[in-house]
Amino acid sequence: MATKTSARKAPQDHKQAERPVEETPGWDLLTPIAELTAARQAIVLAKATETGAFSDGASEEDMDFAKLAEVIEYFSAEVAVDSAKFDKWSSGKGGFVRTTELLGAFLGELGKDAS
Repeated sequence: MATKTSARKAPQDHKQAERPVEETPGWDLLTPIAELTAARQAIVLAKATETGAFSDGASEEDMDFAKLAEVIEYFSAEVAVDSAKFDKWSSGKGGFVRTTELLGAFLGELGKDAS
């Protein structure tokens, strides 16, 4: 009898259906990118890069979960419109996946040209 094995998925493996980024669950909890200074945007990108979680082909072994937690805490404190609402939204069952999908969508938007 064959046993079914399931590899744990990295955040980027939880692909969202194609939809406008503004429809990403939790998007409304974040400060609009147009209102974030270049310095804050750079901090987000630097912190996210350190996690290893958001690069193409990253696996769970590549991730630094402590640094990922720091990014989530930074988002709550500095990017969320209301930290308490963001924390409540990102808590509980599925909170980690929801949050990393939101962060991935946000980082994708930071990388786009404004023109």
